[in-house]
Amino acid sequence: MSAGWSGAIDGMSEYLAPGATAPTDTYQGPAVGHDQAPIDESLMDRYAFSWDNNEMLYSGTRDKPENLQINSVANYVRYHTVSLLETVRNLEGAPRLKAIILGCTHFPYNEREIQAKLEELYDYQEDGRYVYRPFMASEIALIDPAVNTAKELFEHLERESLLNHSDMKHSEFYISVPNTSNANIQLEAPGAFSYDYKYSRNAGEIQEYVKRVPFSRESIPADVLDRLAEKVPNVYQLMIQFNQANPKTEFLAEDEKIRSP
Repeated sequence: MSAGWSGAIDGMSEYLAPGATAPTDTYQGPAVGHDQAPIDESLMDRYAFSWDNNEMLYSGTRDKPENLQINSVANYVRYHTVSLLETVRNLEGAPRLKAIILGCTHFPYNEREIQAKLEELYDYQEDGRYVYRPFMASEIALIDPAVNTAKELFEHLERESLLNHSDMKHSEFYISVPNTSNANIQLEAPGAFSYDYKYSRNAGEIQEYVKRVPFSRESIPADVLDRLAEKVPNVYQLMIQFNQANPKTEFLAEDEKIRSP
């Protein structure tokens, strides 16, 4: 239940094509005939994709679309939620779905959209018959394991005397980005490895693929910064402090530094 979803949230070009009005050659997301994430054309009413603003790309006509490509995060949510319920519905002896573990760190960003789609599917009928309600609890818990993971990490670090007890205001934030000094790397856009390069490298071949740079408006996309400001405001303030006051970020231009939203 994830093909292309997290990549779409991150704006990766093989899963989303902002500005595109027709299918792209680089698309890797769910599609008709896809081995791992097929779009089932018989389920189109259940997916209930949004077709506005090129959120679905296709050739042919709207009435008979071909080469379907999902082109919005919301449509990825719709696709994967229906796919999950289809799996449960077709699994003999499966108990009602009562909880979903949001096992990727990206999924909690779409918790509201997932919940809305589940409520829609609970009430969805065909020929006067509830399609999914017999296989769903009326309220399905969405479980974010990140909270317990953080608690377990804290307990482990405390137990092993590995906690850093210095002032949190001295926190530093770095991210790995493509090392453009390495002539062997292949980029499809500034700051992004090409899909083929990411997944076709040889195991055990050691190169400096990446370099570590401070969090900044140059290294972190604006929509990601907005999510951090909303979801983890205290950490976001520490990021601002790192950009504005730490000597290690003095080289950043003012318009590159993270600031209040």
